Amino acid sequence: MGGRTGLTSVFTALCFLPCLFLAPLVGVVPAFATAPVLICVGLLMFKNIFDLKIESFEDWIPGVLTIVLIPFTFSITKGLMSGLFVQTVLYLLCGRIKDLNLAMWFLGIISGAYLLLG
Repeated sequence: MGGRTGLTSVFTALCFLPCLFLAPLVGVVPAFATAPVLICVGLLMFKNIFDLKIESFEDWIPGVLTIVLIPFTFSITKGLMSGLFVQTVLYLLCGRIKDLNLAMWFLGIISGAYLLLG
């Protein structure tokens, strides 16, 4: 049903409390030990590409752009922000302004500003 009282957020914060003390232990693990796990996570995320709607290019171009830019820029942030910005621009150009909610407007503007200024 979801957390309606706000106690869900408090409980989640309490669950993260042990991470404050376990963080130094995570720093001991070398980067090459985490690489196989990251590859597996990437493969699990990649299976969602089959859910892209290929009927309209303003729906699949941002997704493909995100998938391509993440490894080429070596930055998940730049890849995701490029996809968000391009999706907002394409929806504007194709006349699908009604499909953009307030969050997408906000993310598109922030992403564009980050890409242009950063």
